[in-house]
Amino acid sequence: MKALIVIIIAILLSVIFYLSVIGIKECGGFVGLSCPKGFSCRVTDSYPDALGRCVFNPFVK
Repeated sequence: MKALIVIIIAILLSVIFYLSVIGIKECGGFVGLSCPKGFSCRVTDSYPDALGRCVFNPFVK
């Protein structure tokens, strides 16, 4: 039973890490798209109105 709990926790942490790296949807831009609750917008381009990706951020409420 303990092994199953450890496996489930490992899978959940892997999914959270994966979503934090790749992002789940586009945000920002000239339209000002926002991210869902618990995510923040990571913009990698430096030009005005650039699109970013929503990444998991445990510090955003």
